Amino acid sequence: MTNQISVCFVEDEPLMRNYLFENISKIHPDFYIKDLASNYNEAINLLSNNEYGLLITDIKIPGGSGLELIEKLREFGNDISTIIVTGYDDFEYAKTAIKLNVLGYLLKPLNDDEMKEILEKIKIQIAENRNIIKLSKNITSDEITRLIANKFSSEQTSDSTIGQKAVEYISQHFKENISQSDVAEAIGVTPSYLSNIFREENGESYSKFITSLRMAQAALLLKTKPNLSLKSIAEEIGYFSEKHFISLFKNFYGLTPNDYRKSK
Repeated sequence: MTNQISVCFVEDEPLMRNYLFENISKIHPDFYIKDLASNYNEAINLLSNNEYGLLITDIKIPGGSGLELIEKLREFGNDISTIIVTGYDDFEYAKTAIKLNVLGYLLKPLNDDEMKEILEKIKIQIAENRNIIKLSKNITSDEITRLIANKFSSEQTSDSTIGQKAVEYISQHFKENISQSDVAEAIGVTPSYLSNIFREENGESYSKFITSLRMAQAALLLKTKPNLSLKSIAEEIGYFSEKHFISLFKNFYGLTPNDYRKSK
């Protein structure tokens, strides 16, 4: 399963949960369901403490809704690829889903061919989003430093746009455990507005921007401080969990921090 894309599936109907759990890898062999949640609170807990490549959620779930779940994730800068499955063919639901960058909106009962088509598109998108910064075995510390600097090298003026102000704030605080809501509050806008304008102005989401910045900094520390523990590196770039950091680094660069160190 190491090369498959992990899925968190949120669904309160046992028959639907069991069907997709047992059949998603048959529908598309590059996906597997890692965890199941039957309500909003379970889903928040799982998504806050684990990394997944894809979220599949019903709209109607106990304790909230799938759309509220996605909106909460977006507020915290989590732009996980998402599919909605629902028995409600409602235009307002679909319109909200589009606003939240949901990649698929499937009606129950599920059509396996439609599911396969959407999963294939998501697989391609995930592959394209990986390795935003290409890290070769022979990259130098100076090159990594320039990669970091280029993330926020534009001139900041009194006429700075919202996106530029956000970039400037992130560049000063990315080593802290800041969320998109923290950035939005600091520059005086709502999280949802910042999410939309940041992507529009900078060509990538808040989550991808700060992750690439932190991963470049981690690579620099791995290059220049070989005795620094992975736990210390994780904390220095804004992550409380060493496990979370290792997972992100591997997803981002295609190798673990320790393997990268050994490849020098």
